Amino acid sequence: MVKVGILGAAGYTGGELIRLLLNHPEVDIVFANSESNAGNLISDVHEGLLGETEQRFTAEMPFDQVDVVFFCFGHGKSEAFLKEHTIPENVKIIDLAQDFRIKREKGEVKSEQFATADAYNFVYGLPEIHKEEIAKCQHLANPGCFATCIQLGLLPLAKAGLLTKDIAVNAITGSTGAGQKPGATTHFSWRNNNFSVYKLFTHQHLHEICQTLNELKPKGAPHVVDTLNEGFEAEGITVDFIPYRGDFARGIFCTSVVTLEKQTLSPTLPHNGEGDHPDGFSPLWGRYPEGGERVSVTNIIMGFFSLTQDIAMDLGTANTIITVNGKIVVDEPSVVALDKNSNKMIAVGNKAKMMYEKTHDNIRTCRPLRDGVIADFFACEQMMRGLIKMANTGRHLFSQSLRMVIGVPSGSTEVELRAVRDSAEHSGGRDVYLIFEPMAAAIGCGIDVEAPEGNMVVDIGGGSTEIAVISLGGIVCNNSIRVAGDDFTADIQEYMNRQHNVKVSERMAERIKINVGAALTDLGDEAPDDYLVHGPNRITALPMEVPVCYQEIAHCLDKTVAKIENAVLSALEHTPPELYADIVQNGIYLTGGGALLRGLDKRLTDKINIPFRVPEDPLHSVAKGAGIALKNVDRFSFLMR
Repeated sequence: MVKVGILGAAGYTGGELIRLLLNHPEVDIVFANSESNAGNLISDVHEGLLGETEQRFTAEMPFDQVDVVFFCFGHGKSEAFLKEHTIPENVKIIDLAQDFRIKREKGEVKSEQFATADAYNFVYGLPEIHKEEIAKCQHLANPGCFATCIQLGLLPLAKAGLLTKDIAVNAITGSTGAGQKPGATTHFSWRNNNFSVYKLFTHQHLHEICQTLNELKPKGAPHVVDTLNEGFEAEGITVDFIPYRGDFARGIFCTSVVTLEKQTLSPTLPHNGEGDHPDGFSPLWGRYPEGGERVSVTNIIMGFFSLTQDIAMDLGTANTIITVNGKIVVDEPSVVALDKNSNKMIAVGNKAKMMYEKTHDNIRTCRPLRDGVIADFFACEQMMRGLIKMANTGRHLFSQSLRMVIGVPSGSTEVELRAVRDSAEHSGGRDVYLIFEPMAAAIGCGIDVEAPEGNMVVDIGGGSTEIAVISLGGIVCNNSIRVAGDDFTADIQEYMNRQHNVKVSERMAERIKINVGAALTDLGDEAPDDYLVHGPNRITALPMEVPVCYQEIAHCLDKTVAKIENAVLSALEHTPPELYADIVQNGIYLTGGGALLRGLDKRLTDKINIPFRVPEDPLHSVAKGAGIALKNVDRFSFLMR
């Protein structure tokens, strides 16, 4: 394990660093130093880390106990600190400020205030150009945010000797670029819906940008003028940088406009005809434009600085499904395992389900949702955090700001909706939308919910059945009942206990439902084979082996299915005649896990005399619909914020 110390840990940079290191499997944070917050919980200052750590800030700096120390000070304070303190030679230093990024001509660190700091000989930490030096250095100067984003777009051009004219750069930073301490221009009320220029042509990151471009350019290429030191009158080309403050949580968006004078490939970057260059830089264009034509190099640090990630979630009683960019990335049981002593999450999803009903007293496994709503707020929050982490499979320099759309039962109360919203926000959601599950299911089925015609959706989940008539982008009438898949499971448990004198667990009853569950006693050629159930005799406790057929299960589920039938009839009774006619013509869509119950669509069709249609993937209809809604948040007025 790499033992880490953090100085200036209470600032924004310190908070983001702690967030990253807490999730690093090979890192142990020995101390997080803050003079002003000594003794306070880290999560009290960095509220986004609530539930992630119980560590406290300290005023101590035990350098002899760490392998590496991070400087999270403001600019200028790192040099001052090294002037006043001694750090052991074996401890690596990573400075996140600008103090040691700029070098002298001889390769020494520039230090105008404190000459003693020159001895530390920092390496500029941009791996694209200093990979080997970084691997073996003792002291590292971390590049600036704007500088990194701008350089990644311009360095290939500099390497190719193509930067011959002045460069125009526009870059936008998120609100967090201002740090944690509130100021006149950092309050949300000022930032909201606002867009402003600051440090026009004078941003401090120009120093390192110009330094690196000059370091990488070929011999004979024009000098890149550091206008902050040399002035605009100096001979060479300039980087005219206009920084902006943007109205978003975090990240950098950069557009650099350059003038290219070549039409052929650069002779300094030999091309193999297949898009590869031997020095590791990828080509930006196959052919360069006609002489003098201006082109833009847009560089969005989405993967590293992660402006926002869009997540659609079907937060179900039985299963939680998450989609990202229209693809299902998480499909896990809604189960979480917690340590009873520390309340820390041990497992989530399938791993937790394997532990369900098998744990000892120190481990609590639970399903946080019951009847479609949150029954255990803390457990639900932990479960959502764990499942969201599963969805974040990419590498990100900073933790992501989440924009979420979550499906909720249409019969939810205001309190229940608030509970879902709070859980999502505590799990990292910054922009949370709620959508009623039948509306999401309709969208997932391919129904045009904004069309002036009636469509009915029956979504049978784990805890509730949602029935809704949809027209013109709204729910005209609905019926939500707390009868669904969990009731099927409970019926099977009770039946096996009463009819066969065998005790079966909730998990075993669920397996019976999956293997021989049915709503009709005659399935014809689609009839499944009998399922062999093992369990203890409820009287003698001796092991039993009982074959179960689908006709038995259809019989024991009859009363519960009848409740769903009555709920559908009740919804149809309150449907306006014109919409009723549309439903008769279009049919009724059956979605959710309950739609997979054998013969259910045929039974409902025979009972109600309206065709019931089961989409191709009924289990994921809500999640898919929520994903489509996420892409249309500005258009769909039925989304709830």
